Amino acid sequence: KVFRLAAETCRVSSRDTAGGSNCFSLHKMSGKKRTPSIVKMQERAVQKTSVKDLISKYNTKKTTSSPALRRVRRKGRKGSARRGSKMLAVPTNVSEADPEVSNSKSAKEQAILQKLEQQQRDFEQMLEEQRKEKEALTKRLAEAEAHLHNAASQSEAQARAAEEERARLAELLEQQKLEHQSRVEAATAEEKNIEKSYDTTVQVRRKSAALVGRALLGGALNGLDRVQLETNPDLAASPSPGPPPMPTRPKPQQPESDSSSSSSVSESESDDEDDYDYEDNIEKILAKPIDECTHIEKAARRSALCEDEIPTLISLIPDFNEDPAGLYHFLHAPVPYEQGIVQCELHRKGKCFYMYLSQSDENDTKFLMFAQDRSGFGAVNLMLSMVANGKRNDPSFLGKVRGNVLNTKYVVFDNGEHPTKRSQGEARRELAFVNYTLYNDAPRRMTVVAPRVRDDGSVPQFQQSVDEQDILERKYHENDDEDVDFSENKQPKWDRKRQCFVLDFKKRATEASVKNFLLVTKEDPEHDSVLFGKRGKDEFNIDVQYPMSFFQAFAICLTAIYSKSAPTFS
Repeated sequence: KVFRLAAETCRVSSRDTAGGSNCFSLHKMSGKKRTPSIVKMQERAVQKTSVKDLISKYNTKKTTSSPALRRVRRKGRKGSARRGSKMLAVPTNVSEADPEVSNSKSAKEQAILQKLEQQQRDFEQMLEEQRKEKEALTKRLAEAEAHLHNAASQSEAQARAAEEERARLAELLEQQKLEHQSRVEAATAEEKNIEKSYDTTVQVRRKSAALVGRALLGGALNGLDRVQLETNPDLAASPSPGPPPMPTRPKPQQPESDSSSSSSVSESESDDEDDYDYEDNIEKILAKPIDECTHIEKAARRSALCEDEIPTLISLIPDFNEDPAGLYHFLHAPVPYEQGIVQCELHRKGKCFYMYLSQSDENDTKFLMFAQDRSGFGAVNLMLSMVANGKRNDPSFLGKVRGNVLNTKYVVFDNGEHPTKRSQGEARRELAFVNYTLYNDAPRRMTVVAPRVRDDGSVPQFQQSVDEQDILERKYHENDDEDVDFSENKQPKWDRKRQCFVLDFKKRATEASVKNFLLVTKEDPEHDSVLFGKRGKDEFNIDVQYPMSFFQAFAICLTAIYSKSAPTFS
């Protein structure tokens, strides 16, 4: 009954609405008395009570506990289908049921409604802007696709043109290579002809000189003089006692000592090795065709056929104060072949090393180079200079030796700068790469990769760049011998009597040490380019000859000193 009365309350008379009244009016029910609840509803309607609040109050489950409401609930449970259908007919939208209800809303609710309507209008406007922007983007995308299609067609045309140009350049390069190869072959053939004619001329001159010498010698023995020989040329063809001796290369004076030479492991000397006979070797070299000679043998031929007087080595060394650039080039240039074996000394004082040139007098030496250890606790870093205690930026700076952490690999550089750190000047060049392999039960193996000296005396330059570094090390791993020489230390032999490894150091190593080595090239195993032997606690002997330079020999010997602490393998 209460819910039916609440539904009747929601009906608003059209008469009151037309009159502009905001109050609710109830239809009088004929034959029924007004209950107190109806009176309360009328009072609330007069007080502009919201119908929505009224409906929510009587539509909730939690209501005030009263006997009337409890009876209503019990009746509602019995006829819930019929009464529930009527209860669902109550309008939920108050504004549709009665326009005056919406007018009775508070100002705050109206402001909220206006704000929501404004937001809806803004949202619709934003959707319209997004639609327009989407259309513009679609148009731009179509234009971009058309432009990309045109660019792709143009790039294909350019690629075809570039491919044609590349093919044309490749064909032109191939023609130039063929022409260059033909010119090189022609120049090589001409050089061979010239050298052959030169060798023939030299042999003729040597034979004629030998005949004249024999004739003069025979005339002197028979009491003839030069005037009689010139007046009677037939005497020049007379037989002679024997051929004249071949020109000999000057050999350094060996110190007289009865102590035996030491090997890389023991203090013993190999007695079955013969001394190097220069006269027999030069005869073999001159008899061999020049095409089959190595670059060292070619240097020996040039030295033997040279008719100029050989100067002393001490006269070729420039003075640092007068010509520092000349001294730099002298120390970096290969030792002249005609000078033979040049004996030097190395003295160690703490972390400083001094290299001297030995002269005829044992007490007379000439200072050549200085080295200082600047590695600290890291990898080996040695600085070489032409004066004692030289600095990195001084004109006396010669180069440096850089090793790895294990002391098994070393690279020798000149005085250039690092390619990635240089500010001015040229990038540094690699002059040698040294690799050590140490064993517990066998002598160490030492491999040196150095630039090869060409036939004209020039040396190839292996200059580092930002993109290319460790050039000689890469050649070592790839076994690439183009423009480089591979040298190894001569391996000692096992002596059963002495139970040790022995190697002949030609009395230049008087103390046994693992640092001692004899460096020979793979092309000519009989040619000792560098000899390093210990003779005292901090004193060593160094023998260097062609094709090594003084700087390379000094740097390689320093690596032998520091490689003692490298790890060993079985």
